[in-house]
Amino acid sequence: MADKLVKRRSSMKAKLTIFSAYLNVLNSCDNLSNLQIIELEARFEKFNALYTEFDKLQTEIEVSSDNPEEAYATRDQFEQPYYSLVAMARSLLLGSHGKSQRRDDKNPVPEKHSLSLEEQACEKSFYNNTERKDDGRFVLTIPLKSDPSALGDSYGIAKRRFLSLEKRFELDHKFKSTYLDFMSIPLTIPRLQLYGALLGSRFYTKVKDSLTLPVHRVRYWCDSSIMLGWLSTPPQQ
Repeated sequence: MADKLVKRRSSMKAKLTIFSAYLNVLNSCDNLSNLQIIELEARFEKFNALYTEFDKLQTEIEVSSDNPEEAYATRDQFEQPYYSLVAMARSLLLGSHGKSQRRDDKNPVPEKHSLSLEEQACEKSFYNNTERKDDGRFVLTIPLKSDPSALGDSYGIAKRRFLSLEKRFELDHKFKSTYLDFMSIPLTIPRLQLYGALLGSRFYTKVKDSLTLPVHRVRYWCDSSIMLGWLSTPPQQ
């Protein structure tokens, strides 16, 4: 039984030697990297637990030993290098943290970034007009100069006017006849294309005036040779 305990104690002494060699390598480095510091902290934590295990084992040996003085001397032979290695490890950790702190003091990270007026406006627009849905998609709301409610119920107004026009047709047959004569003018495809171009340009102007963000360029696609010819015609014609 005693021989088994002594062998276990020898294994612990070997761990002292291994940890000592590891610290000597780190001590020869000018600066410790972040990975080296993390590894040292992990090893040091396990090394601290080594003494608790040794103390329990050595106490059993001392109790069962016929020569307590020799057993006490063995304890002292273990404790002296152990505490020396503990001091060296803590010194390396404190030194590395101190150097890291000094580097941070020399190169402090500014709490606030100096943004230009345009960058501040972009950042403000992002916070005010961008939201993220539950599925992870981002939704961007187009910022308007005024509240959309200022437009009123345009659909309801248009519908009421249409129904009012139908009622007037029923009451005023002459007005209905005049209206039908006007609508009988042939609405050819070229004419409809010109109407579409005119409405498109008016719609673009309306939208552009309603947005707070600047609009630099808009592409209006069309493959109609009639409309393209009309656009290339001088205004006075």
